[in-house]
Amino acid sequence: MISEETRHNIREKVERFLREDKGYAPEDLELGQAVEVVVGEKRVSPVLDIVIRLRDKRLIAIKCAPGSVVSREMEVLSMARLLDSYQIPFSVATNGEEGELLDTVTGRVIGKGLEAIPSKAQVLEWLKRVDFKPLPEKKVEQAKRVLLASDVFKCPVVCEY
Repeated sequence: MISEETRHNIREKVERFLREDKGYAPEDLELGQAVEVVVGEKRVSPVLDIVIRLRDKRLIAIKCAPGSVVSREMEVLSMARLLDSYQIPFSVATNGEEGELLDTVTGRVIGKGLEAIPSKAQVLEWLKRVDFKPLPEKKVEQAKRVLLASDVFKCPVVCEY
């Protein structure tokens, strides 16, 4: 299992970057948002480390974890699709050094590196054009199963399998 201290250190680094380099205020950032998922008798509550919220809309969901950012894509997309009544438009997977900005609706990578995370000014401009789409009902179960599977297959930093 990844230590909470490691995740916390990455989250703090990203949070500082968002405030100092991207212009977000502390009140723009929701920290530690759990996504409650129930599939049959199984219940998991994965956590989005940071959610950027402006003008009462969640706009960017961020998952911070060590290792490969590609391995976190499906997890962060699923959380961004399920957290609210609409799909949070953008998702970020980051290890604190590298990052990928994803279009949550399509799942496509639209930017690489932490610098790809848009500034507050950019997001406020995007807000004028963003369509807050609910996740189609037929895809809800799929997103839930991704999160259930990612919880089941969590490995310690060094896998023993």
